[in-house]
Amino acid sequence: MKTNSEIKNEALAALRGKWGYFLLLSVAYWTIIALIETSGIWCSAMQQNNFEGQFLRYGPKLWISIAIIPVLRWGYEIICLRNQRGEQTRAGNLFDGFKQYGRIWTTQILVLLYTSLWSLLFLIPGIIKSLSYALTPYILLDEPELSRNTAIERSMQMMDGHKKRLFLLFLSFIGWIILAFAVCSLIIYTLYSIYHLFIFTNELLTFYYYCLIVYYCAIGLCFLWLVPYIGASLAVFYEDVKADWAHRAA
Repeated sequence: MKTNSEIKNEALAALRGKWGYFLLLSVAYWTIIALIETSGIWCSAMQQNNFEGQFLRYGPKLWISIAIIPVLRWGYEIICLRNQRGEQTRAGNLFDGFKQYGRIWTTQILVLLYTSLWSLLFLIPGIIKSLSYALTPYILLDEPELSRNTAIERSMQMMDGHKKRLFLLFLSFIGWIILAFAVCSLIIYTLYSIYHLFIFTNELLTFYYYCLIVYYCAIGLCFLWLVPYIGASLAVFYEDVKADWAHRAA
């Protein structure tokens, strides 16, 4: 089995010469998410202090988020896996999950639902289960005959004995994540200062919405390089666990 250091080095090797492509891919990915998560702005003119007004503001954002983001995330993860395998990918592959929308979306939502239910018991069971389900997106690609609970159960079987390894792999990125959030906070503070002193006076653009826009833009800027690195590392981890699974099944 590969060590976390070997996994990360292999991930960096797979990204070598392709950082520009993955940075642009991350820009597209985060831009779509930012547009969805800030969609309430476009309904602000309809704001009313009643249920109907609140639904018009937040309803579209909620349903669009639920309908699109899980499938979009799957597309990003699969691009990382295909790149790890030396396959040619393009930005359009980000939307591959919509070609089998029902299968991908329902499985992703079930993973989220099960993790949330386990988290209600306590934080630790939720973390353990999220690690158990982590390989589900890749299994959906490699075993198209599996879907929903069957793919989730396969992930749990494959992750038996590997959850600690994956947890430590995630922990190895914590320093970079903290640094990225620190830079993000600095960007938010700086841009808000500019906003407050010089630029926006339009009352329709409330402080809440402004901070939301800046938050997602800053997160995207800070994580442009980190998200591909983590995605590539998870792809290497999956390939390692898959090889071990095949050996155990033989």
